[in-house]
Amino acid sequence: MDTSMRLDGIHHISCITGDARGNLDFYTRVLGLRLVAKSVNQDDPSVYHLFYADEIGSPGADLTFFEYPGALPGRAGAGMVHRITFRVMSETALDYWTTRLGAEHIGVTRQGRHLHFADPEGLGLELVVQAVADAPLVAEHDVIPRAFALVGFAGVRAYGARMAATRQLLEGAMGAELVGAHEWKFEGAARSGTIAYDAPPDVPGR
Repeated sequence: MDTSMRLDGIHHISCITGDARGNLDFYTRVLGLRLVAKSVNQDDPSVYHLFYADEIGSPGADLTFFEYPGALPGRAGAGMVHRITFRVMSETALDYWTTRLGAEHIGVTRQGRHLHFADPEGLGLELVVQAVADAPLVAEHDVIPRAFALVGFAGVRAYGARMAATRQLLEGAMGAELVGAHEWKFEGAARSGTIAYDAPPDVPGR
C-alpha cells in the first residue's frame, strides 16, 4: 500500500434527480440535512446543482444533486454506486429513524446496526451505527434531535466487474486499505470512509 497519500474518507457524493422540489423536501425535511448551497452545473448552466450537508457544508457530509427534470429513472450497473451509507451515533437513533421513516411511508429493513431504505427516486440509502474517531458532522433541525441526526458519510457500495484493476487503483494509487471482501477503507488525519463492491446485475446501468 502506498502510504504517501492518505485520503480523509469520502469528500462528497454527487447524484442526479428528476425532481428538485421532491428531492429538497426529502433530504432536508425528512432526513434533516441542510441545503448549504444552490448553484448550477458548470458544464450545463440550465441544470440546478443542490448541495446538502451538515450545518457548515463540511467535507465528509456533502451530498449533491444535479436536476434533470423528467429524466428516466436511473439503474445502477457495473462501475456505479448503488447505496450511500450515513453514520448515526446509536442504536436508539436507528429506532428513531425506523419510526420517522415509517411515518413518511418509506419502507425500511433493519439488520442489527444497519437500517436500509431508499429515497423517493429509488437511490439506496443506509444508516449505520459505527464507533469511529471522526467528529460528527450534524445539521441543526427543528424536529430531529441532535442525538439522532445523521453525522456524515460512512461509505458507499458500488457494483464492480473488474476487481483486480479496482484493487490495484485503490491500494496502489489511492492508498486504501483492504478491510473485507471487496471493501476498502480510506483513513486520513481527520476522517475515514469505505468503498465496498458487490457483483453487478446482469442488466447494464443507466
